[in-house]
Amino acid sequence: MINTAITAEYNPFHNGHKYHIDKSRSITKADYILAVMSGNYVQRGEPALFDKWTRTKCALLNGVDIVVELPAFFSCCSAEYFASAAVDIMRKTNIVNYISFGTETDKLNEIKEFSESVLNENDLFKEKLSKYLSQGLSYPAAREKALKNIGINTPVFSANNILSSEYLKALKKFNSNITPVAVKRTDNGYNSMEATDSLASATKIRSLFNEDIESIKKFVPENIFDLLKNKYINGQTVTADSLSHVLNYILRTSSLEQLKAILDIREGIENKILKSIQSNYNFKDIAFDVKSKRYSFTGIQRMLLHIILNLKSEDMAYFKENGFCRYIRILGFKKSALPLLKSITENSSVPVIINIKKDESKLDQKGRFLLDFEKKADDIYYMCQNNPAYRGPNKNYTIPPVII
Repeated sequence: MINTAITAEYNPFHNGHKYHIDKSRSITKADYILAVMSGNYVQRGEPALFDKWTRTKCALLNGVDIVVELPAFFSCCSAEYFASAAVDIMRKTNIVNYISFGTETDKLNEIKEFSESVLNENDLFKEKLSKYLSQGLSYPAAREKALKNIGINTPVFSANNILSSEYLKALKKFNSNITPVAVKRTDNGYNSMEATDSLASATKIRSLFNEDIESIKKFVPENIFDLLKNKYINGQTVTADSLSHVLNYILRTSSLEQLKAILDIREGIENKILKSIQSNYNFKDIAFDVKSKRYSFTGIQRMLLHIILNLKSEDMAYFKENGFCRYIRILGFKKSALPLLKSITENSSVPVIINIKKDESKLDQKGRFLLDFEKKADDIYYMCQNNPAYRGPNKNYTIPPVII
């Protein structure tokens, strides 16, 4: 049995994702495709437009055999934590042979060289990095300039290439025998607002829901268009600005010391955030107001989401030092993939959660911490659904895994 894993967000699922799944299966000759998918929050520091159960169904209908949740504690974080947690889940299944990821380049060796250089930071690199950070550059920009300065070839610094390098770093760090496979993107890139006849980025597609929902049809598989359209029309969606009330309440009732404890809050940025709410209310307006040359818009969004979810630096430091994921949660699977599900449950080095009511008792203290974090994060997500009819709590207990 050959099993290939993909880390995904599917926010929303589109033709480019199906191409990646099909190409990954072809290249690796996989019997099964396993997707480690972000739950209700994504890496750019936002809630997913559609909930995790909807996106799981889209994936299963279009080539994925089983969907495993990347916990919110890691899915809304920087590329390092996002990728490390995803790879950690894959390796703890003990059944994954390949990891496949999308890139903007076909030069995997260049990404490998870059990832190894970052993993083995020497004194000269650290010196250069510190120099460029002190000049006000963002961390990714300072890192890129520092590496080039010491003679390391760096790949095009796109979101996918950065994530690819982090997957490779994680594989090396964990001494994993999972084989990496790169699939070059065929669209115009992660955040591109340009589209071809049948391909567009998730960013472009999300924008079209407000403009011309019927135009989305050519960019997503036919078998999920009505599902996405109906969910959107019914108001079963959440956007960054849907979180504005929650964000403002927390900012207005938190002390500076409480904000300083939040992951990524540093160098006094909490003062600028608090100043911003004097004249801004919406989540995105605050992020735009606070962003700077030093801190990107996406970086600020992640900070704001960490504040909402109370994601603390000391908690992340613990999991980084002691292993990331303490369980494997199944969001959905195909009936034809029951042999894969059986293999995961028999071989996993951590508890497998299928029925949360029954399986959560298997978790240790830190596993319960991660699952409790997930429940709280999901309650906030559903509380912010655009249609009040879908704002009920405890969805983790009332919605079963998706089975097709």
